[in-house]
Amino acid sequence: MKIVRRIAELFKRKSAEQDMAEEMRVHLEMQEERHRAAGLSADDARYAALREFGNVASVQERAREARGWRWVDELRQDVRTAFRQIAKSPGFAIVVVLTLAFGIAVNNVLFGMVNLFFLRPSPLPAAERLVVLLHRTDMMTIPIGLSYPDYRDYRERLRSVEALVASMPTPANVGIDQGAAQRTWVEVVSPNAFTALEVAPALGRTLLPSDGEAHGGAPVVVLAHDYWQTRLGGDPGVVGRVVRLNGQPFTVIGVAQPRFHGFHSMLAMSAWVPASAIDTFRPSVAGLVDWRGAPSWRVTGRLKPGATLADLRAEAALMLGQLTKDYPGEHRNYRSMVVLESRARPDPSVSEFLPVFLALFVGIVVLVLFTACANVANLMIARAATRQRELTVRAALGASRARLMRQLLVESVVLAAIAGVVGWLLGNVMGAAMQRFTPQGDIPVTVDARPGWEGYLFVVAVSLIAGVASGLLPALRASRIDLVAQLKRGPDGAVGGRGRHRLRDMLVIGQVTMSLIVLICGGLFMQSLRRVQSVELGFRPEKLLMLSYDSALQGYSDERGRTFNREVVARLQALPGVEAAGLTTHMPFDNQINARETYPENPPPSLKDGVMPAKISMVSPGFVETIGIRLRRGRTVVEADQPNTPRVAVINAAMADACWPGQDAIGKRFRPWKDGPWIEVVGVVETAKYAMLSEPPSPAFFVPLAQETVSPVTLVVRTAGEPTAETKRVRAELLAIDPHLAIYDVRTMEDLMGNSVFALMPLRMGMTIAAVQGGITLLLSVMGLYAVVAFGVAQRTREIGIRMALGADPRRVVRLLVREGMRLSAIGAVAGVVIAALLGLGLSKVLFGLAPVEPLVFGGVIALLLGTTALACWAPARRAARVDPAVTLRSE
Repeated sequence: MKIVRRIAELFKRKSAEQDMAEEMRVHLEMQEERHRAAGLSADDARYAALREFGNVASVQERAREARGWRWVDELRQDVRTAFRQIAKSPGFAIVVVLTLAFGIAVNNVLFGMVNLFFLRPSPLPAAERLVVLLHRTDMMTIPIGLSYPDYRDYRERLRSVEALVASMPTPANVGIDQGAAQRTWVEVVSPNAFTALEVAPALGRTLLPSDGEAHGGAPVVVLAHDYWQTRLGGDPGVVGRVVRLNGQPFTVIGVAQPRFHGFHSMLAMSAWVPASAIDTFRPSVAGLVDWRGAPSWRVTGRLKPGATLADLRAEAALMLGQLTKDYPGEHRNYRSMVVLESRARPDPSVSEFLPVFLALFVGIVVLVLFTACANVANLMIARAATRQRELTVRAALGASRARLMRQLLVESVVLAAIAGVVGWLLGNVMGAAMQRFTPQGDIPVTVDARPGWEGYLFVVAVSLIAGVASGLLPALRASRIDLVAQLKRGPDGAVGGRGRHRLRDMLVIGQVTMSLIVLICGGLFMQSLRRVQSVELGFRPEKLLMLSYDSALQGYSDERGRTFNREVVARLQALPGVEAAGLTTHMPFDNQINARETYPENPPPSLKDGVMPAKISMVSPGFVETIGIRLRRGRTVVEADQPNTPRVAVINAAMADACWPGQDAIGKRFRPWKDGPWIEVVGVVETAKYAMLSEPPSPAFFVPLAQETVSPVTLVVRTAGEPTAETKRVRAELLAIDPHLAIYDVRTMEDLMGNSVFALMPLRMGMTIAAVQGGITLLLSVMGLYAVVAFGVAQRTREIGIRMALGADPRRVVRLLVREGMRLSAIGAVAGVVIAALLGLGLSKVLFGLAPVEPLVFGGVIALLLGTTALACWAPARRAARVDPAVTLRSE
């Protein structure tokens, strides 16, 4: 009850103070009355009562201490004092707030990214137990999904999971009533997906296991909440309405909850249909649910309570071993992979190297924050020097060292709190700028790095840490006061002592060290990017315009689709300003190119089991010439390659050398899968880069698009001028053939490479972030060094005046002061180079084409740093050398 009473008193402080004053007044009156009764006069009785009672203010302080809330009073006083100091020195406050705000802002942005990829829980129930099952294979450098038959087997036999669902995003043209169909993305899911993972509807019902997995199952659909609001106006009677998916009617059975966007945490789907319905609206992939060789499905599960990830991994490995025995052709060299759902974002292919880059960026932004705190600490030390007499007087009046330290720390924390608000706003601006690094494409990736309540708590924590970190050392130094010595100094006494100088010097050295490290990281990213851009790609990416369409979604038959494709290429090739045009199913670096196990005829002994993993693309006549892959021997795909002609392929040099070393590959044959048809090699082209810039030469082959039944396709156009200038005319040609054609993914090849996580995007992102943060740390370091030199000049005004009065050359004075500042820069540079060299050793293993130490980068950054710091030292030194010695001595 005692603590409850004290807490209650905290909220009734005014009343408590009034009660205390009244009680003391009554005590004094009683004592005064007793003295008057003893014969004293009124004045003497009052003085006698006061002498007996003691100092009223002291008694009040002891009473407040007894209540236990004295520290609250003092804290409130310190906060008021802090705001008065800010009002007295607004320039100083603005510099401190902006300095800390930059450090807090970059940490806020990074926290948003880390939170998005690793910390933010999935909206699905029991998110901490969600897992993703994958396969790895020697054919692919990245993890792949599972086939639907494999999913069924895992679902029936795994005992470590209580739920297992399969999902696959796919494009579809969705029509509402009689309106024009719009292209969007729907998620095809196992019918148990919603019930197994306990996803409740906002309206109607969700899919049920009874909706079936058989071919041509129930044509029902669940709409996303956002899609329901935007396309159907939030119609409360939507359940039972019919929508058309690729022209096929589907009955709406429900609407999902607003927070649920799909079974992939970073993809925003518009609708969900049962897996069996894919035959109905995507006949081009009919039978996908029965094809064990199609690893297209993302499998998400939930661990049983008490089961561990290790248990599931061991069980999945045994399961895959059994599948390999039962179906060896579909699981050759497969390995199981099980990860937590939070480790499969945004995609397993990216999540493997994402932690490396995020760890690097964490290091960079922490260095920025430390540099900002060091800079502010230096400013605080200089500020404390100007307030030394004030602090001395407070100490002389009885203020303890702890009391003075608390006051100075409160001032730092108040400034940091203001900086936290500014940093939050600045972080939102920076976060919006980061959106331009989001991978661009047709699939709706959602990168919402805006933190929720946890973001606010993070900013509060960082602001508090920044306030304490930047104010603690200055407070310790400033509160260490020799009263006699300080009072003898007089009003202009400065804070001296080599110890105080050493602290400022160490802070400046630390700032220079950290800025050099961050700048070198940015330089290494830039160097890696420059070398990557000079890599021989095997094709010419410049002046290539790309756009995609799906003729199957238009309801075209296979033959009509082939005719449409031929007409598209013919019209584009005849268009002025177009040098060449072609079609393909996969472009380099689009993260969609697939690999197959091919079986060459009469394989060499070097091929294990006679199998060659090779990437496959279906292309039209003119594609190879359009993207600029050089033909070595034979021919490319031509119009004569039709469904009724022998199957042919154009292979690259890597495949020719691996399958038929030392032989002419023209006329050789191979199978595209174990029991597939024989395909004859009719041409050999140069080996290009297909998936990653750093990949070794990879076998690949191209087959005629007309001999396959595939959709969608990408139209590639090589233009004579700027490709984006031809976009409107190219679209017009396609729409002239079919006015209802849905065209998407319009971009240039250079844009694709720049935004691909397997090409230039990580390097561009790393270079930009490191360069921006390096610039901030350099600016902070220069500001810190300038402040130290300027403050040193102010302290040595008398010495400089005497030197110049005795005939010292002003240039010599300037050199003396600059040399002292450059000494600090040189020490910081040496320390920074050593640490950066160690970091470079690690980065050289991650970034393309880097040596552990890049002389050009290191030398350039050192020169930049020393040049800017020399300028920072020269400015205050030059100003000091221009001062009239007589004026200086008179002022002293």
